[in-house]
Amino acid sequence: MLTKYGLSDLDDSSGALEEEDKALEASRRAFLPVLQSRIQARIDRIDAQTVGQAICSACGSPGLSKGRTTRTITSVFGTMELTRRWSRCGEHKGGWSVAEKQLLIPSGRYTSKLSESMTLLATVAPHSTAEGLCQSLLGIQVSEHAIQDAVEERGEAVVKLQDRDAQRLRPVEKDGRLRVVERPGDAVARSPDIAYVEVDGVVPMTRQLDPDRSKPVTGHRGGKGRRYTMEGKEVKNAVLYRGDECCTEGDGRGVVLEKQYVSHLGYWMDFANLLWAKILRLRFDQAKTLILLSDGALWIRQLAEYFPLTVVLILDLYHAKHRIWEVANSIHGDRTKKGHRWARLQCERVEAGQAAKVISTLKKLSPKR
Repeated sequence: MLTKYGLSDLDDSSGALEEEDKALEASRRAFLPVLQSRIQARIDRIDAQTVGQAICSACGSPGLSKGRTTRTITSVFGTMELTRRWSRCGEHKGGWSVAEKQLLIPSGRYTSKLSESMTLLATVAPHSTAEGLCQSLLGIQVSEHAIQDAVEERGEAVVKLQDRDAQRLRPVEKDGRLRVVERPGDAVARSPDIAYVEVDGVVPMTRQLDPDRSKPVTGHRGGKGRRYTMEGKEVKNAVLYRGDECCTEGDGRGVVLEKQYVSHLGYWMDFANLLWAKILRLRFDQAKTLILLSDGALWIRQLAEYFPLTVVLILDLYHAKHRIWEVANSIHGDRTKKGHRWARLQCERVEAGQAAKVISTLKKLSPKR
C-alpha cells in the first residue's frame, strides 16, 4: 500500500492538503491488516492457553464453549474481523470471550481508541460536528447517533468508577464514625499552603425514561414507543485550585492557571464523597488553609461540616451584596434613597472586611410586621 502510494503519479492539479489526505489514507490501509493480525495472534495464543477455563462472572459456573466465532470491530485504522472462542453460561443470557476480557477489547462496535477519540471530539463540539470531525481527522465514518451512544456508554462507565472510588475513600461511615483510609496512589506529591474549593449548584432540565408509560413498538428499535418525564434537577459542582496557581493577568483581573472539577447530579452527601476523593488526591486536606467559596446554601454548609477538617467558609461578594440589597428594599422600600444609602454603606463595609459590623447592624433591625 505504501509503495503503491509512493510510486503513484504526481497530480499537478491538487495541492499539499490533498497529498497529505492521500498519505493518511495509504497509511491506514497499510497498517490495518498489520494491526488485525497482531491482535488476532494474541487472541489465538490466549484461546489456546485457556481451553476449558471460561468461568461465568455472574455465578462462577464453568462456561460452555460455542466454538470460535468471528466478529467485526472498527478501529482508527478501519474495520477489522476478529475470531475468538465464545462461551455461554447455562443460567445466564449472553456470553463472553476470555481472550477479549484479557485484552480489554470492548463488546461494542468500536475499539477503545476510536471510542475515546469520538468521545473527546463530542465533548468539545456538538455531536453533529463531531461526526464530521471523525471523518475529517480520522477518516472513519460514524453516525451522530453512534457518537452519542459512545459518549453515554463511556460516561456511565466513568460514573461507576468514580462512585466506587468515592465509597472506598469516603471520610465517614454511615453511622457517623470517622474512617481511616489510605491516600490514593495517584495523589500529587506536594500539598498546597492555601487551597480553594468553589461550590455551587445549577438546575438543568433532565429527561428520565418513564417505564410505566413506555411501550415497545413492534418492528421498531430505539426511541419509538418510549415516554419520558421532564424535570429540573440540581447538578452540584466544585472547582478546586491551589493558591499558588492564582496569578494576576491585568489590572483588577486575575487568572487561575490550573483547575480540577467535580460534578454530580444528586444528593449532596454523594457529591461530598466524590469531592473528598478529589481533595485527597490533591492533598487539599493537608493544606494550611482550605477555603470554601460559595453562595451560602444550606447544603454547602452541611458539606463543610461533613469533612473531617477545618474549612474556612467565605460567602462570595455577589450573594452577600445581593442579600444586603434585598434587606434594604424590604425595610426602606423598593428603590428609595434611604434604602440606597443604607445598602451602599453595608456593601462598603463588606468590601473593607468589616462583615462583623454588617452582621451587628442586621441584628439590630426589627421587622415592621
